[in-house]
Amino acid sequence: MVLRRNLEQALKDLETRIKELEQNNEGLQLQFNNLEEKFKEREETKTKQETINNLEEKRLAKEAGIRVLEQTLGVSQGFARNFNDRFFNGTIRFWNRNK
Repeated sequence: MVLRRNLEQALKDLETRIKELEQNNEGLQLQFNNLEEKFKEREETKTKQETINNLEEKRLAKEAGIRVLEQTLGVSQGFARNFNDRFFNGTIRFWNRNK
């Protein structure tokens, strides 16, 4: 009788511990998924930044035309024009502030 009660209690304790571990596992899985998503976002941002750096180099340093940028970097003409407009407007504003 005592042995049976002890075994039943041990079984209940094991079931409780298993539930706790399952909940911890779910929490860890959510954290892993969040980290994985953030990693993917950073990779996308890094890729976009590399495209912008290539755009700066080819357009400004090598005087490549917008059509060449579109073909070599795989960006749209609108993207290249928008980048150039923002860059040159920023340069002009910077120049005017520092006169």
